[in-house]
Amino acid sequence: MSLGQIQFAKWQSFDEGVRVLPILQSRHQNQVLALDFDVASDVCVSGSGEPSYRRELAPQATVKVHSISSRDCRFTLDNHTDSVNAIRIVPETCFAITASSDTTLMVWDIQAGR
Repeated sequence: MSLGQIQFAKWQSFDEGVRVLPILQSRHQNQVLALDFDVASDVCVSGSGEPSYRRELAPQATVKVHSISSRDCRFTLDNHTDSVNAIRIVPETCFAITASSDTTLMVWDIQAGR
């Protein structure tokens, strides 16, 4: 699978955070703020929350693990209490690290969903 075949897209916008294809955004209740993918592992990990300039709602944050090829959501991880701002999949492992506005870093096993 080449990078051009991936159905998940990411790019940075100065004022609106990360934009993703509607199929991915529709799986989150709040705006997707972070995204990383590993083609070799067939995994895309997205993180959401309310951006700081839109805090009229109570913060809710989720991390979702997706299959790139099937576009299925494999797991929803919700241990962060505020927006997920950064995600990094550790190459050649089954781990992803997320950073949140709740001032925590979390290491997730993205094959087991915990």
